[in-house]
Amino acid sequence: MPLSVPEMPVEASSTDLSATYDLDGLLQLKRVYETLQTNTTVAAENALAIEARNGEVNALIECTRNMNLWIEFHADDLEDEKQAHRADVWWLRGVIALVLAAGIL
Repeated sequence: MPLSVPEMPVEASSTDLSATYDLDGLLQLKRVYETLQTNTTVAAENALAIEARNGEVNALIECTRNMNLWIEFHADDLEDEKQAHRADVWWLRGVIALVLAAGIL
């Protein structure tokens, strides 16, 4: 998690080209610089984590796309199997009805 950046120190004196700080100001400036370095490291680590997560998400999207293609490809086969099953059921019911009718007569 990034660190909050401390306030910039107030210059003891300054010109257009330079600024002078007292000891407390220099220590504060050092804290600002160290925070910047830490936040830069954290940002780089976060970017790597995001890239890794993007790879995982892309793999899941590709997997879902392949699964949908498989379902579409096999949907007709499934419907054919259902039709064949219905035909078999009706044929067996007819055979049973004929056997029962023959048994009654």
